[in-house]
Amino acid sequence: MLKKKLLTLACAIGILAFGACFLPPIYHTPPAPPPNLRPELGHIRTLHVRVSDMSQPSHLDTDRVAKSISEEMKLLTNGYIAVTPTTDSADAVLDVTVTNENASAQTVNPVSGNTIWLFEINVSSSLMSADGEVLWKSTDDRVHFARAISPHHGQDIWREGIIRREAPDTLAARVVAQLVEKTN
Repeated sequence: MLKKKLLTLACAIGILAFGACFLPPIYHTPPAPPPNLRPELGHIRTLHVRVSDMSQPSHLDTDRVAKSISEEMKLLTNGYIAVTPTTDSADAVLDVTVTNENASAQTVNPVSGNTIWLFEINVSSSLMSADGEVLWKSTDDRVHFARAISPHHGQDIWREGIIRREAPDTLAARVVAQLVEKTN
């Protein structure tokens, strides 16, 4: 029994001495960027998003748009780029400025009575590195979407629940897709 204990102790000392002490350190390599990522974004791991609405009157909830952009960024980059709440720890800053919002009634569905509304949001975006270099820019981009709305909606169509959810999500999907995906 004593021989087994001594053998076990000798093996444990050998493993610790030769296995743990003389092996090279384990290096954690960051994951490779997704294959469809623009080369300019390859070194960016953290991003801060700023959204402003300069349209008059402004209808979009800029915090909701920023949150949608964060979620879309995580989805399209498979978590490669994380969105941070402050600029202090960010490798880059994405500035998104809504310049115009427009909604117009198009047609009425005779069966349901719902009106088809066409929504247009004009937006300019830019991505700047922490040192102020412009990495990407998109100006006067038009984001369109259509939605059937009940005839019993309020006076401000932008206040309808479905539009308050869909407008930020649609805008975020468009901005992030343009930013992230490289074009050949």
